[in-house]
Amino acid sequence: MLTRLGVRRTAEVVSASSREVEEGKPYYQIEMSVKSEANSNQLAVTPKETVPFVEWERRYITVQAVENKRLYELRVQIPADKYAQERALLKTVLDSFRTFPVESFEGGKPLG
Repeated sequence: MLTRLGVRRTAEVVSASSREVEEGKPYYQIEMSVKSEANSNQLAVTPKETVPFVEWERRYITVQAVENKRLYELRVQIPADKYAQERALLKTVLDSFRTFPVESFEGGKPLG
């Protein structure tokens, strides 16, 4: 929810995929493009008095997996104009995300 007048944000799902790693454990990846547009005159009465401009545009990428009866998530965001040049590094980081079973301190029993 936005509290600033004259600001509009739009989001588009660029991709959604799943992959299996380590004994068939599913990992889900969602990539979104988000754009924030503002008006140069936030107190304008009519649309003719406004001049919209893009404040920022970003890519949000999340990888999710379940372990220990909990949802784990890695979230990354990057300016849209840097996305193409950093894509290989982002892929390495996102593909390296792993969950693992954690043992509780109560008798050494696994949480899951």
